[in-house]
Amino acid sequence: MSSVQRALRVACAALPLRAAAAQPPAAQPPASADSLAARGAVQGVVFDSLLAVGPLAGAEVWVAGTGATARTDAVGRFRLDGLAPGSAEVAVSHPALDALGVATPARAVAVVAGRVTELRLATPSAATLYRAPCGGAPEPGVGLALGVVRVGRDGAPAAGAEVDASWGTLVLGGGATTTRVARVRARADAE
Repeated sequence: MSSVQRALRVACAALPLRAAAAQPPAAQPPASADSLAARGAVQGVVFDSLLAVGPLAGAEVWVAGTGATARTDAVGRFRLDGLAPGSAEVAVSHPALDALGVATPARAVAVVAGRVTELRLATPSAATLYRAPCGGAPEPGVGLALGVVRVGRDGAPAAGAEVDASWGTLVLGGGATTTRVARVRARADAE
């Protein structure tokens, strides 16, 4: 299989991967002091495995089904207070991930009254994103392009839009430089 054929297979398989990141809930009024004593907290760090490969600053972290939200600080730390005891789903989003159409899966956590539960969250790595539509590890020289095609002022997904991509590769060696140009066409999915 040629590198262009592999790129086409990867590009076509990558477009259905696009998943809209869930949005954090609107803020809720704070709980009363009496109810906070019977509640718990979750704190931790969000790690960016894809873009910065380090702590993810400015990410929105929330507990699904509640109004509990927090924004990560410069070193990726967050804390969610006043949570009802029991099982909770903690989710994270960031504008850079949203722009790529990459959603971070929510993580289950047990909230215990009167305690702080530690939770480490991470964005998917490039290898994880590659495996989802393509299976296995990428071959040397094979990549993956992710994105979202949007239209109009509201930014609605453009289902069925054709995406053309082309790139050049310089090949150095043997005293000569050659250029290879590759092109791929794919169609956006319904989301």
